[in-house]
Amino acid sequence: MTREELLELAALDAYGLLDEYEAALFTRSFHHAPVGVQDEITRLQAEFASEEAILPDVEPATDLRRRVLGRVAAAVETETVGLAPLAMIGRSRPEPASMSSRRGLGASGQFWRAAAFALASAAIALAYVWMEARNRNELLWEYVIDRETQDLVHEELGPGFYDFLNNAACRKIVLRPEDDNVSMHAVLFVDDESGKGFLYAYGLDGRDCQLTAGGDDAVAAMFAHDFQCRGPIKGMLLNRITNDLAGLTWQITDVATGAIVLRS
Repeated sequence: MTREELLELAALDAYGLLDEYEAALFTRSFHHAPVGVQDEITRLQAEFASEEAILPDVEPATDLRRRVLGRVAAAVETETVGLAPLAMIGRSRPEPASMSSRRGLGASGQFWRAAAFALASAAIALAYVWMEARNRNELLWEYVIDRETQDLVHEELGPGFYDFLNNAACRKIVLRPEDDNVSMHAVLFVDDESGKGFLYAYGLDGRDCQLTAGGDDAVAAMFAHDFQCRGPIKGMLLNRITNDLAGLTWQITDVATGAIVLRS
C-alpha cells in the first residue's frame, strides 16, 4: 500500500471497521512501511482513539449484556470444541503383578519425575487455553460494542459522517458547553479543499438552535445556520465554509432563550 492508502485506512483500522482481509493487508503494509510513516499512522490513530467528543454518552440497550454474553459463550464453545487436552491427570491402568515385582527402587524415582513433568505440562496447557478464552472474550465484547455504536451513529447521523470522520485532512472544531454541569457537546468537521463541513452535536434534543461563526447572532455573524434537534444526536452537512470562517469562533445558540449553549 502507498502512504496515502495507509492513512485513509488508519481511522477505519483504529475503530475496527476493516474486514478480515483489509485488516491483514493493512497490518502487513504497516510493518513494511518506513518508520516515519509508521509514526504518522500511530499518531493519527491515537488521535482518533482519544477523541472523546466524537462518540455520545449513549446508554446501551437493557438486553445488550445478555446478548453479548450469549454470543461470547457460543463463540468460545465453537472455538474450543477441537481442542484436546495435552495431558491426562489421574490414576493409570494397573500393571500386572509380574511386571511390578521386577521394578526396582530406581523406577519409582523415574515415575515421580514423569508425573511432575506431566503435571507441569497440564498446568501450562490449561493456562494457555484459559488465556486464549479470556482474550477471545474481550475481543468479542469490544466487537459487539463497536458494532452497536456504529449502527447507532449510522442510523442517527447518516453515512456522510464517516466520510468526514475518516478524512485525515479535515480539521476538527470542538464546541464545549458554557455550563460545565450540562452534558452536551458538538464537533464541526471542516474540509478546507471542498469548503464543506459536517456538524455533529449531542445533548441538544428538544431545542431550536442556530450555529454561527464570528458573531453572537445572525446579524453580526459571518455564517449562520438554523437547525432543529428532535433527538439526543444531531448531524448535518454544511456548505460554503471557507478557510477564514473555519478560523473564527463558533457557537450554538438556543433560539428560544437566546443563550449561547456551546462555544469553540
